[in-house]
Amino acid sequence: ATAASDRVSDEAAAIDIGEAGVLGIVEEKDVDVPMRDGVLLRANVFRPDAQGEFPAILLRTPYRKPSGGYERFVRAGYAVVTQDSRGRYASDGDYIPFTEEHTGDAEDGYDSVEWLAAQDFCNGRVGTMGASYNAWMQWQLARLRPPHLVAMCACTIPLELTAVDWPGGFRPGRRVKWWMTSMAPDIRRRLGEAGPHTPEEARKAWDEVDQGHWLGFLPWLELPRYLPKGMAEHAEDWLRHPNRKAWRFEEAHREVEVPNLDFSGWYDHCNDTMRHLAGMQINGRTELA
Repeated sequence: ATAASDRVSDEAAAIDIGEAGVLGIVEEKDVDVPMRDGVLLRANVFRPDAQGEFPAILLRTPYRKPSGGYERFVRAGYAVVTQDSRGRYASDGDYIPFTEEHTGDAEDGYDSVEWLAAQDFCNGRVGTMGASYNAWMQWQLARLRPPHLVAMCACTIPLELTAVDWPGGFRPGRRVKWWMTSMAPDIRRRLGEAGPHTPEEARKAWDEVDQGHWLGFLPWLELPRYLPKGMAEHAEDWLRHPNRKAWRFEEAHREVEVPNLDFSGWYDHCNDTMRHLAGMQINGRTELA
């Protein structure tokens, strides 16, 4: 990690950044990123306003790609790309949640890393970052070993789907709120259904009206009826099969070749953060990992 940091610092120091000592920022919004099956995902690009090629950082998310906030990265000499995952917000295609074993996100992540490495502003070295679902995205793509992936920062993500709420447990209240406020609004928007169409609208409705109803709703298996098509069937399947092990990240430790920076809090998958560390130390595919 120290050698890599030194190389990045040397590259940044070699760039003419003017008397102010900081890089200006070029922003490009909703850039098309083609996938192997022809589907277009869309990304925001934030890169230094300077000549040269830069190491790049990729964040893939189903939660609406950030439209800013990366000034410190860019001014340190990195290009940052944030991308809506397949079927979410500005990206085309159909969304498949992480409750399924095969979602296509691994292949999309691989293609996105290689697309980014080929851009004229990139020096061919790509890292990834993100927490929670965004960390899941990273483990999926890293196990396919894109040639230009050099590091990842996948944090606060458990080893398996069965631990996403609590080890060996399922917390329907937390999951219902996630379905209703984080995931369903954009699907409703895409289908042309009645709102809320954004997480902000959905959370406001949840706080003011909905939570009392949904947190007391029974039976749980009837909940998917109130979710939009494309999400309802996956939610029902998860409720019927809560013990499904769709991730198998212990196997991923043997497949990943690059190092991962991981961190967590006491109440945010802390134990599995330690298990990720131990798993990579014991089973990582390369000495560097």
